[in-house]
Parts: sequence; structure tokens; C-alpha cells
Amino acid sequence: MDDKRLQSEFDDYFRGASLPSDMTADAKAHAKSHNREIRKWFLRLAPVAAAFVLVVALSVVFINRYFPSNTTGGDAGTHYSYYNTAQLTDKPIDPYSAADIKGLEFAEKLALMGNSNINLTAFYESKNMILAKAEISLLHNGYRHDAVLYAEYTDEYRCFEEVKEYLSGEENYYKNYTYLLTCDQDEGEPVYMIYIYTGGVKYYLSVTTSEINGYKIYLDLLKNN
Repeated sequence: MDDKRLQSEFDDYFRGASLPSDMTADAKAHAKSHNREIRKWFLRLAPVAAAFVLVVALSVVFINRYFPSNTTGGDAGTHYSYYNTAQLTDKPIDPYSAADIKGLEFAEKLALMGNSNINLTAFYESKNMILAKAEISLLHNGYRHDAVLYAEYTDEYRCFEEVKEYLSGEENYYKNYTYLLTCDQDEGEPVYMIYIYTGGVKYYLSVTTSEINGYKIYLDLLKNN
């Protein structure tokens, strides 16, 4: 018998053959049972997976809260060091004589304005002034302003701890220079927090006022230093 005939007879046999019905039924029953076991296994595993996800999420929250990354500002990964005034020596400054101090020229301008009041304090590390604080009350366009303005003379990535949040503000532009702006509220009244670097000095300004964009009067004062 040649190969072609043998192959043909085998093909005819398998085409005509039929499997017993009980064999196919057993196979279907086995498949259904296997599927039920998979579903049971998945249902037992689901609560464990959910608990694992919850543990991971809580861990991330805990780490971010109690071990925050020492970064801020616009450049992710930039490391800042912080200081506070308890480490410094403070001394009051007459705002009328501040015009001779780089970065504090604005103090005399405010002192000379009939609608404002300013108290000025300098903070020293050893004999070097690294920070100045101006507490300002101002009436402008019929609105009261309560403002605090810090002038800082430290390296770029060394920052007064109380104002570090200013460094994460939204970038804005005014009269061809850039500043960072953060907006908040104090008992329903707008609070504008501004960071600006100009004239080789870092400035941090907080203005509480209902005057829309009332902080810009201070930007004009700093711009003209």
C-alpha cells in the first residue's frame, strides 16, 4: 500500500469517528469546575490585594508628611537649607536712613509717604546682615494694606524658614521681570505672597488687602531700588 492511500484511509477514519457523549460531558464539567476554583481563588485574594494597596498608600502619606523632601521652588531636586531668627541678632533700623543700605531703599520711600507707616528690623549673623524685615501699614486707593516684606542677603539656596513656601508660587511677569505669586485668604480677605529676586537681593512680600492686585505697588517700589 502506497503512502498516499494509507494517508487517505487514516483521514477517512478520523472524519467518521465520533467521541462518546459522556466523554465530552465529563470534559465540560471538568472545565466548569476549574473555572469555579479560579473564581474562588480570586475572591479570596482580592481583599489581600486591597489591603496591600492601602498599606502602600498610607506609607506614602506618612513618608511625605514626616520625612518631606528638602526641595522647593521651581527646580525639582534643588536642595535648600533653612535658618530662623532665633539664630540671629536683631537690631532696629531707622527707615529714613535705610536709603544707604542696598536693598532697603524702599523703606525710606514708604516712610516719606503720608499714607503709610513702617517699622524696620535688621538681623545679623556674626557681623553680617543677612535679613531685614519691614512691617508696613498702608492706605492705598481707599484700601488698607497690612504687609510684611523681607529682604534677604544669603546664597541662592539658603532661605529664611518662615518664607520657604513663597518659593513654590506661580510664575508671573510684571514690567519685564519675573516673580512668584501665591494667593491665600485670612478670614475671607485676600493674602498675596510674592517672591522676587532683583538688584542682587531676594524679597519675600506678604500683603493682606481687599484691593485687587494691590501688591503691585510694592513691586513698583522694589523695581525702582
